[in-house]
Amino acid sequence: MLNFVKPQLIVNKIFVLFVTILLPHYIYGQTEIKEISLNDAIEIGLKNNPEIKAAREKISAAKGRFWSGISLPSPEISARYEWIPKDKSLKNFGELTHEVKQSFEFPMNYFLKGRKLRNEEEIAYYRFKQTELIITSQIKSAYYNVLAKKEQLKIAEENLSIAEDFFKKAEIRYNVGEGTNLERLTAKVQFTEAKNNLEVVRNELKTAIAELNFALGYGRQSEEIFTLKDNLVFKEYNFSLDELFSLSSYANPKIKIAELNLSSSYIDKKLAWSSILPSFNLSYFKQTRDGDRGYYGASFGISVPLWFMFQQRGQIQEASANVNIA
Repeated sequence: MLNFVKPQLIVNKIFVLFVTILLPHYIYGQTEIKEISLNDAIEIGLKNNPEIKAAREKISAAKGRFWSGISLPSPEISARYEWIPKDKSLKNFGELTHEVKQSFEFPMNYFLKGRKLRNEEEIAYYRFKQTELIITSQIKSAYYNVLAKKEQLKIAEENLSIAEDFFKKAEIRYNVGEGTNLERLTAKVQFTEAKNNLEVVRNELKTAIAELNFALGYGRQSEEIFTLKDNLVFKEYNFSLDELFSLSSYANPKIKIAELNLSSSYIDKKLAWSSILPSFNLSYFKQTRDGDRGYYGASFGISVPLWFMFQQRGQIQEASANVNIA
């Protein structure tokens, strides 16, 4: 019996040692809050934001549309059995034709389509940059808002301390007959207002933290996941109005997108006019006649838009209107 109890006591001691020494380190490691700068916050937010991920995938999709957009139609492959006697199978054909046919538009159309699809790639890229700027702005605003609310909290705590001290002194002065009741009531009201204001600022800080967590991709939880490394510092920038206009014109994704949309509208107009041009088809075939496989041939065809006064005219009118809109 004693031999069993002794090992059990050793196990219990080891467990207690683990709880008292190792467990606090484990808990501390789990609850430690990481310190981040504004740049760190922007990097985290851009990495986690689903809108950024979607915009990046749209660039990839636009690149894929380029290759499908300039591709030729799939060729047609056919086998034609002719001159088969009645009540006979296909192998009793009199003539067998194997044919490969390829159709394609007027060559200039593929060049124009390629230019338009390249524009769409660039539009997707600048929309990605636009989304990136918007998310970055939201993160900066949320980050600085938390810093501002923390400063407001310090001021509110100082105001409460001053108001409490003033109220206590007013009570003492009133009790010894040196102060008036109005002075005491005024101090009490100010003390109450300071307490209420402190509670309001605390709630605003929780809201600001929740907004920052949401901007960083961690949901709207009001617990502080990160501590902020940066401080509120005023930075003065000396730019003239012309310089600001020049910078915005050069870097603003909206302007780039508008320019590319206008370019695409002009391309659509050219494509509408080129729809009047003919399209072509080529074919090559081999024939077997009465067991002789030595026949072959080729054909070349042109599709002429005889009804251009209707379909093509409408396309041109629509494309011209879109240019004016863009």
